[in-house]
Amino acid sequence: MLIDPAIATEICAAPRAYAGVLKESSSHFLRQVTDGVSRVHTDIVNDFFTASDLAGKEVLDVGPGTYPFSIIARHLGATVECIEFDPALANVGRQLGFTVYEFDLDRLPGGFTKKYDGLFLKGPLNIGRLGGTP
Repeated sequence: MLIDPAIATEICAAPRAYAGVLKESSSHFLRQVTDGVSRVHTDIVNDFFTASDLAGKEVLDVGPGTYPFSIIARHLGATVECIEFDPALANVGRQLGFTVYEFDLDRLPGGFTKKYDGLFLKGPLNIGRLGGTP
């Protein structure tokens, strides 16, 4: 186990300090930070990652929401940068100390060519947005 669920729940509660900013989010389901969100991401990290996947690595979190994966990965030694289109959530990420690129995945700026050791993408991209069939 990379991270104890109780520790993950505690560190993932950090965005609660920005509840006022989260209320400005256009993503209605992200307006609250719940322990369930940290538990899901704790399970993802514990089930699919090893210490060498994160420690000392640079990771891009696309659509971080309230940053549970970013917070856990940083706790485990990764440097995490994020792409977030919602200005309120991008602001929360910056307040938490993350580098946040604020743009929509449909309109990536030219020249965005930074290389990362890993990519975490949970939910913000779906086949319907890409013109495919669900």
